[in-house]
Amino acid sequence: METINPILFENNKSYVGKTLKVLAEGVNTQNNELISGRTEYNTIVHFKADEEVIGSIVDVLITDNKTFYLMGDAISNI
Repeated sequence: METINPILFENNKSYVGKTLKVLAEGVNTQNNELISGRTEYNTIVHFKADEEVIGSIVDVLITDNKTFYLMGDAISNI
């Protein structure tokens, strides 16, 4: 884990400031104000959006990175 965690963190950092398409899967289990979903690369993203986006693909502006997931804000759903 000591080897892989810094690599994952740096990889996720490259997404900050970019807009990614995310499949909105459901309300985040730890913060019900966030929606959780996955990118086409299977990266988990937690983002601010209304529950109505669940089940759709959403454009999400990535605002922060963590080791195992990304944070963002929904721009629109398509």
